Amino acid sequence: YLSITMLTGLILFLVFSANLISGRYEQAEVMSDQILATVDAFLKNKTENAVSIYQRLYGEQKIREALFLEGGQEESGRYAFQQQEIRQSVANIIYGIDRDFNGLFLGKYETGKVWQFGNGDMTVETAYFSELLKDKGAGRQKSALVSSRNEKSPGNAFSLFWLGTVKDESYSRDIGCIGLYFNAINIKQCYKEYEEYLKGNLYVFNRDGGLLFDSSASYELPEGLEYEALFSPENGAPLSGKWVCNALRSRESGYVIVNVYTLGDVWPDISGTLLFMLLIFAVALVVAVGLNYVSSRLFVRR
Repeated sequence: YLSITMLTGLILFLVFSANLISGRYEQAEVMSDQILATVDAFLKNKTENAVSIYQRLYGEQKIREALFLEGGQEESGRYAFQQQEIRQSVANIIYGIDRDFNGLFLGKYETGKVWQFGNGDMTVETAYFSELLKDKGAGRQKSALVSSRNEKSPGNAFSLFWLGTVKDESYSRDIGCIGLYFNAINIKQCYKEYEEYLKGNLYVFNRDGGLLFDSSASYELPEGLEYEALFSPENGAPLSGKWVCNALRSRESGYVIVNVYTLGDVWPDISGTLLFMLLIFAVALVVAVGLNYVSSRLFVRR
């Protein structure tokens, strides 16, 4: 009887353990998909709002004359007189559509002049946008996302730029580039309610493979993980050795969101429950042994 009890308990423990492990891995995959979808929705919303802001700025004649540098209005007294009014109009358009945007830059290719709007210290963003302006192809990719992060950027506290082109009055020639920017830390805020379920690291790459966001803020891939393993045109969730790579690619903007984790990252969620089950099994075994001993003694006495 004792042997049967122990064998039955062991079988039940193994079955429950296998189901638990399988369920946790499936849950990790489901939550990974949910986090990827949440980040994708956030970035898609930023892209759509940036386009709306861009179109609104183009649609306002007084803003167009001042911001888009047509007819030399930036040197005129009229522009200086209207500057505060222009800034207020720009603020109303930007923050009326999306308050996550911290401001905008606009530059002209011919002169290299940069017009800026925003609050706080914009030294890093200004220097970065000025460098972008030197590359005349920088703003010609539709909905391009680029990062202003450098070696001095702490963690995820840096800006992500949405770039667009500025055309002349006839809309036939690119004369400049516009950049709307928001803080990369906002990406982490968008999936905050699911953060406790995130396994491993979350990365966002732009269409050129540039790293826009790293949830660990290290901006270095884990040792042993190859960069090429994160991108697979045939498979959206490639498996590379011990790494599980769950990826989501945006067709419109070209960015790629990748969640990379190992099977070991899921183990902490399993070990506690397994330990509890093992404890229950041990207690049941002790009770079974005790009952077996007591019943045997009573039988022997008779």
